[in-house]
Amino acid sequence: MFEITWLDRLDIEHIHAELSGRPEGAPVPALALLLRRIANLLQGGEEVELTDLAAALAEAILRDRPFPSANRAVSLVATETFLVLNGLDLLPLTNGEMAATWLALEAGELTGFELAGILRGERPELVEDAISAHGHELPAGLAQDD
Repeated sequence: MFEITWLDRLDIEHIHAELSGRPEGAPVPALALLLRRIANLLQGGEEVELTDLAAALAEAILRDRPFPSANRAVSLVATETFLVLNGLDLLPLTNGEMAATWLALEAGELTGFELAGILRGERPELVEDAISAHGHELPAGLAQDD
């Protein structure tokens, strides 16, 4: 088993404060529960990859919506931060591809399992599907970035 560098509740609250432009406020109790559920994935005895944990983190923030705003951005930045802290990267996905993928995940069109495959570089067709479905929702600069 590998040593995992986790993001804790304060890390994610700080990410939210930075992205939303709002000062850090009262603790968000839902985050502690959300992070505990993700850590429990390691207790099942099955082999779990970092990309599985990162995808679970992304999906949990999007589904649980622990903040009043900026949950999608927090989900993406927290996921990327978790991967980078653990020596991985978000692959060569463009900003537009990442944004469309997160929109698809938020809309329930992708599962956490499928996102884990994308993060491992195994499911490029799902990224293409996300761009097709959500490319029109992206800000003008993101849709064509390289």
